[in-house]
Amino acid sequence: MPEAGFPTFRERTVLCTTARCWPPMPWCSMNYCVSFPDFSRISPERMPRAVHTGSYGIILLLRGISYLPMPVLYLISSLLSPLMEHVIRYRRKTVDRNLSNAFPDKSLSERRQIRKNFYRHFTDLLIETVKALHWDSRKIMRHMSFRNEELLHKLAENGQPVLVASGHVGNWEWMNAYNRLRSVPIHPVYKYFADPVFDRLLYRSRSRLGAQPVPMKKTFRVVKEYMEKGKPGIFCFLADQCPLQHETEYWTQFLNQDTAVYLGIEKLSRRFGLPVVFMAIRKTKRGHYEVEFSKITGPAEQTPPLHITETHVRMLESLILENPQYWMWSHRRWKHSRADIPRKKSLYLDQEGIRTPVFKD
Repeated sequence: MPEAGFPTFRERTVLCTTARCWPPMPWCSMNYCVSFPDFSRISPERMPRAVHTGSYGIILLLRGISYLPMPVLYLISSLLSPLMEHVIRYRRKTVDRNLSNAFPDKSLSERRQIRKNFYRHFTDLLIETVKALHWDSRKIMRHMSFRNEELLHKLAENGQPVLVASGHVGNWEWMNAYNRLRSVPIHPVYKYFADPVFDRLLYRSRSRLGAQPVPMKKTFRVVKEYMEKGKPGIFCFLADQCPLQHETEYWTQFLNQDTAVYLGIEKLSRRFGLPVVFMAIRKTKRGHYEVEFSKITGPAEQTPPLHITETHVRMLESLILENPQYWMWSHRRWKHSRADIPRKKSLYLDQEGIRTPVFKD
């Protein structure tokens, strides 16, 4: 019989197949699992030896590379960029399709220039993420400047959580080193990686810089605990991720496309009366970023339904259009369409057939 609290055979088979766990089992005796909500990570010891050895070999290589000086790393990035675009062709079709749909009015040459600049930024981002395995938070903060930072500090002083919405623009990983609010913990909200070894690597890298990552499925519980204890905390969301089909509740226009959007930020804000701040990360030059904080809503502020969601979506869209090359165009952001969502699952439909959620305050 399965142990209490562990998934059934049917649940385990679906979960393992979906998340590529090793191996699908009648019941799970692992201590950790990337897909089941009660287990934060799969145990690498249960993976096939070849996968385990290969993953850790790559991690050791990355740690070794992180000790190289930045000029050498940026030279590697400059050499890697055309390889990623033209030889490896990393998600080239996805990048081209996303750019074509987002900028139908731009010429082919203009979209190709954006694509070229994107791959340059993408390889820089990879190098900078690897460097974070070696640098401490003080060194990283020397490469970051801040605008309207006092807004975040003032809200954090109220003794309650602050929700920060952002996107995959600039270098969001370096914000895990934010240490200017020493008494207030930073909680980046994240999804698990399919590869548990790299998931653990990123988790440890973010934690080493001072952040306290929170899995997306556990965010509500953690925020509720903070509210009950009257503790301040900064919860950072990358709000441009694509919801799963069964999680899709709202559609809006984003970058000229019909887009499914998570409503987690709005639900948390309305449920607990929490302030919401938008964080814009702009690349000023290679390896340097400017972070600007803008208020969306204050503590216990009454807003119309979907106002918070639409505001942070529009602010992110405006930020991307400033410098399109700094957004993650390789992201499969539009892998679902309205036609993919069964109509019987759309509980709240308006006259146009758009699924609109009902909020419970």
